[in-house]
Amino acid sequence: MVGQPNTTRASILQAALELFAEKGFHETSMASVAERAGVGKGTLYWHFSSKDEMFRTVLTERGDIFNSEVEKLMENVQQGEMKPDRALREFIRIKMVLIVENKDLSQIFLNNMHYTDREIKMKLLQMNKKMIGSVKEIITLGIEQGLFNPGPAREIAIALIGMTNSLGSVILHDDVTDPSQITDFAYKLVLHGICGNIEGGSSSD
Repeated sequence: MVGQPNTTRASILQAALELFAEKGFHETSMASVAERAGVGKGTLYWHFSSKDEMFRTVLTERGDIFNSEVEKLMENVQQGEMKPDRALREFIRIKMVLIVENKDLSQIFLNNMHYTDREIKMKLLQMNKKMIGSVKEIITLGIEQGLFNPGPAREIAIALIGMTNSLGSVILHDDVTDPSQITDFAYKLVLHGICGNIEGGSSSD
C-alpha cells in the first residue's frame, strides 16, 4: 500500500515519544515501543536498528519544528515585515505554544538530558547556538532602532532563552493549556524589567 511505510514509521515514533516521556530512555524497551505502536519487532527493527537511533530521531525530527518556526520569524524581521519588539514577543509565544502542543517531547528534554550521546549533544548545541544567534539579532536590531535599551545582546539573548526554558518547566508541571498568560508575563518582564511596570502594556499592544 502506498504510504504505509511512512505511516508505520510515524506510529512507531509517536509510541516512542510517549514512552520516552512517561518512562525515560533507560526504562523504555524496544518491545514496549513495538507493543504501543501495534507492530511486530521485525517491523520495528526494519525502521530503527536500535533504541539509540529511535531516540535521536524523535528529538531531531520534532526539534526541527521549532527551528522552522524561528527561521520564518527571522525572515520577517530581516525583511522589515515585523519590528524587533513584536518579534521578541513572537519568539516567546512560539516557544511556549510548542511546549504546550508537544508536552511529551518537552518532558523528554527535561528527563533525558543526562543521557544523550555525542551526536545528540552536538545537534542540541547547534540548535541552541542558532537560537541564541536569532534572539541576539532581534535584540541588536531593537537596540539600533531605539526600541530596547543598549546592552550586551548575546547575554540578553542567553538570559531570555534560559527564562523561557524555566517557564517551560512551569507549563509542564502545572499542566498549562493556554500559554498566552505566560507569554505576556515573560515578554513584559523582559521589556520592563523586575523594577518596571510588568502589569503595563507593551509597545506592541
